[in-house]
Amino acid sequence: MNFYSDLLKKDQRLIKDFKRGLISKDKFRKESLKLSEVFLELIRKNGYPFRDKVNKKEYEAGIILTLHLPIKHLELVSNIIFQFPDKIFPKDVAFITDKLKVQRGERQVYGTQYKVKFNGEIEFLPIENEKNLNEKRRALGLESIQNYEKRIKDNMKITFPNKLKRGDKVVVVAPSDSLSLISKEMRLIADERFGNMGLKLSFGKHVEELDEFDSSSIESRVSDLHHAFSDKSVKGVFAVIGGFNCNQLLRYLNWDIIKNNPKVFIGYSDTTALQNAIYAKTGLVTYSGPAYSTFGQKLHFDYTLEYFKKCLLNNEEFNILPSESWSDDRWYLDQENRKLLKNDGWLIINSGEARGTILGANICTFNLLQGTEYLPNISDSILFLEDDAESKLVNFNRDLQSIIHLPNFDKVKGIVIGRFQNGSEVRTSHLIKIIKSIKELDRIPVLANVDFGHTSPMITFPIGGKAQLIVSDKKSSLKIVAH
Repeated sequence: MNFYSDLLKKDQRLIKDFKRGLISKDKFRKESLKLSEVFLELIRKNGYPFRDKVNKKEYEAGIILTLHLPIKHLELVSNIIFQFPDKIFPKDVAFITDKLKVQRGERQVYGTQYKVKFNGEIEFLPIENEKNLNEKRRALGLESIQNYEKRIKDNMKITFPNKLKRGDKVVVVAPSDSLSLISKEMRLIADERFGNMGLKLSFGKHVEELDEFDSSSIESRVSDLHHAFSDKSVKGVFAVIGGFNCNQLLRYLNWDIIKNNPKVFIGYSDTTALQNAIYAKTGLVTYSGPAYSTFGQKLHFDYTLEYFKKCLLNNEEFNILPSESWSDDRWYLDQENRKLLKNDGWLIINSGEARGTILGANICTFNLLQGTEYLPNISDSILFLEDDAESKLVNFNRDLQSIIHLPNFDKVKGIVIGRFQNGSEVRTSHLIKIIKSIKELDRIPVLANVDFGHTSPMITFPIGGKAQLIVSDKKSSLKIVAH
């Protein structure tokens, strides 16, 4: 039974409601105390969820619930825990020790505790002896205090834009390829779809410009992006389509304009570079999903639209399920005669469980950010990776290896691979063999054939948001828990 993880869900929901202002501070304290008493009762009946007694999920839930206890309850539970220090991970000993000392009004030992001020700033609490602190931390499996503080501050910079709603104005920009490439038929269908959702559609000043690279000047593209984010009446920004060159814009963007005017930004493929750079530079969560042109798909669009709405028109967590069918046809050339293929479901490669920050999308475009200030920190991430028909399996393999060579890849929690196009000529057996041959992947769950990338339909997922991944021969699940 998932006693502790079920209780943790209630605890996290309570915290979320309090942060959103849905409940008062007094009610939050009362309800937190009730949950603490339930936790104590579970321990009395079942014992503490030590790692040799329960699965990983239950153990981690027990540790988090312990850290959320009020001082009188924490004293009781820590007495139980410290009798059997070999039954919990050393790093968790550090967190519980520091939490206990801070609640007693004492200085912490390992520097794990901090508080968030009203203005959002992070204040790390005093440490009793900073001499040889990193050695003490390292002995318990903790990263250096400098890296820890940087990671906490980086995580706290995350901003989720407001969801779209009927009556909102959204604007289409062309950070890569031009709107001129999109047929009149596709535009009419797309415009109607936006109208049906109650979204007021407008277009950037330069979206129709077209040069010999199917794009427009850096100045024009940057201008449209700046205008779209600066305009207070605009609530969402949609890329026209993908392309090959939006990474040209990164050096010329005013990141403060984007940071100070958070709003929905969505696209896929080449837009991956811009989306991950925005997250790295501003903390704004962006969205990989249908571009404006994708909404011009006349038939078999229901799945794509469903997950677009789940992610961008609603606040609730949502589970991703495989589509019933998919296509890799050139629907934009013939909207009526479509060729659908039966979806055989997800491909389970490495089993395991993970929870982390979603990063990535188009793998070769994501890799363009390596060695730059625009690559997000991949620690504690679940990487969503895909590529188009130009990428054969050997290309995907070396692109993946390039990510594995990043210094902090050992902190990556899991990998989700989007469906390959038929032109990639990727056989299931070959993909499995490649993943299984990379020893760095042995420790993390890997799930493939998920509905995103360059086939239809596609999900919408948040870059910088949070996902929960369970990969198992019995039952796998993928949930977007923060978007």
